[in-house]
Amino acid sequence: MKLLHVVTAAAVALGAPALVDGSGIPALDEYGVAHAGKGNGNGGGNGGGNGKGGGGNGGGGNGGGKASKSDGKADKASARAAGRQSKAVSRGGTRKSAARGGGQLKTKFNNALTKLGLKKKKTRVSSGVRTAPKKTVKPTRQVQKARAPQVARPVAAPREKNLHAQLKGLNSLNRNANGFFNGNDPKLETLRAYVASSAAFAGLESVVSLAQSDLADSQAVLDDVVAELELSSDDLTEQRSELESLQEVLLADEPELDDPARSDWEAELATVESGLDAVAEVDAASEAVASAEEALEEAEDDVSENALRDAIAASMNSTGNGTVAGDDLSDEVVDFVSDKLGIGDTVGFINVAVEKAEAEEELAEESDGSAGDDPAEDELIVTEPL
Repeated sequence: MKLLHVVTAAAVALGAPALVDGSGIPALDEYGVAHAGKGNGNGGGNGGGNGKGGGGNGGGGNGGGKASKSDGKADKASARAAGRQSKAVSRGGTRKSAARGGGQLKTKFNNALTKLGLKKKKTRVSSGVRTAPKKTVKPTRQVQKARAPQVARPVAAPREKNLHAQLKGLNSLNRNANGFFNGNDPKLETLRAYVASSAAFAGLESVVSLAQSDLADSQAVLDDVVAELELSSDDLTEQRSELESLQEVLLADEPELDDPARSDWEAELATVESGLDAVAEVDAASEAVASAEEALEEAEDDVSENALRDAIAASMNSTGNGTVAGDDLSDEVVDFVSDKLGIGDTVGFINVAVEKAEAEEELAEESDGSAGDDPAEDELIVTEPL
């Protein structure tokens, strides 16, 4: 079917120059004149130059048809001559019109072929003619998606040496008390000195505690005397003065031995004298407490953490394998040594030294201070390890 349309369109295009004029309207040639002659003769001879023998169609009306026919024969020769001339002229115009009309039909025919897909459109090559600039398309703004915050990875801390490597020669602390106190290891000298200072400090703490206990007992006796005698002052010095005055009054008014009031007098005098004794005891206990507390305060520096660190560092440096400062020690090393020495709540060499000092003190009290003459007592002997 498609091929039929194409053939038909081609046939029309090929025959079109003979049928159309410049305006695209079919032209009247001899074929048109012959068909026009069949009509009534109302034309009045106006077809002389249009087609073949147009002048013979003249008659005036239906009634004059025959006359017109005879006249037509007479003029037939002239009409043919005029027709040839008109045909020649008409063919010239027709060719021009056909050229114009043929170009239009050819364009339409090519367009029809293009629509049917049988002919491709020719792309026109640019001949340098300036064309309108193409519109630039702005790039669409891309919305960046929110990124999750990046978590920085923790930097790995430098790996520390194990405790055994840090202790160096301090592993000697793992020995028992006999090995610690009586050994000849130079690494233990500074640590033994620290233990001795700690034991002395513990002894001072005991002295302070005993002095405070004695002071409390003496003060309690004095308070009873003050309450019984109704002394007016709380100051120890003034209390002594009041008690001394009462004593003088009582001694000045001593009753006779057989006087019934002598028993009351003796009881009151004993109270005053006990008050004076209590004042003296309170005074002495107060001085003992102050002295013990002062000594304890002075000894605090010898058992401080800085002193312990210095002792540990000196022990390490005694091996000659380098110089270590107390501040360079790790907490693990300090804790290890503290546990071995018995600092804080742990039991260690300091507890052993304190027990030794207490034993020596008791022995001195029993022997009236002659216990220090035996040099064997200077050596601590422990039969069981800690």
